[in-house]
Amino acid sequence: DDEKRAAFGGEEMTARDLVRQFSLQSYSGGHRIFIFGDADFASHEAANALLKFFEEPPTSVVLLVTTATPGRLLLTIRSRLCEVHFSALSRQQIEQILLAEGVSPKEAREAARVGQGSVSRAHAALAADEETLRDQVVAWFFEVVRGGSPEAIWASRDTLEEALETIKTLVRDWSALMLAGKGTPMLATDLATLIARLPALAPADALRALTRLTDAQKLARTNVTPGIVVEMVRMHLSGLGVRSGGKTPRRHTAAP
Repeated sequence: DDEKRAAFGGEEMTARDLVRQFSLQSYSGGHRIFIFGDADFASHEAANALLKFFEEPPTSVVLLVTTATPGRLLLTIRSRLCEVHFSALSRQQIEQILLAEGVSPKEAREAARVGQGSVSRAHAALAADEETLRDQVVAWFFEVVRGGSPEAIWASRDTLEEALETIKTLVRDWSALMLAGKGTPMLATDLATLIARLPALAPADALRALTRLTDAQKLARTNVTPGIVVEMVRMHLSGLGVRSGGKTPRRHTAAP
């Protein structure tokens, strides 16, 4: 059972636990609805153990699976689900949610900026007493584009997809600023000043970097180890911030 664990909404359960829940009948005779929030499988064995129920769920059971990283779900699982995509929340929407939860206006505003469309990331920013994943990835990114080879202490199977999305956001903002100039809308608004200090990025380099990051995201969804994926990204980004001879910021740790 230890090899067949799955996490749903932060609660870890064995495949046997879930099968038992699926097998129960509703006392009222209606449908039983299971919502698997932030679904994650500890192993392929855990996913395969539940595959039968995803293929042919009991007629009285409705399964809803939510995840911010669908690429981490096995293709055999995804192919048996009807996918519905939701766009990221706006900064204003996240801020309003946080305000309704009693967060102060200042903290809500800052957390919404860092959240980049995710309430979970905004909550993490509010709760962070130590350096967050995003902080570590941002620091790594700025050192890499400066030509350094920092250790990717943040890289793991659990963090890789979110980390790659953060890196892609930074490259996207850097490219947009280079093409459209000051005043262009940015996703990582809290890092706008640091990104603006980077030298101009050649259009060909920007396109190549974004393409390679997309390739890395696809590779991260396979069995390739996180270290190999991160090293590939590092090689493609290395020195981008110094090729034009401009200065780049020293190592930076983003404020939550």
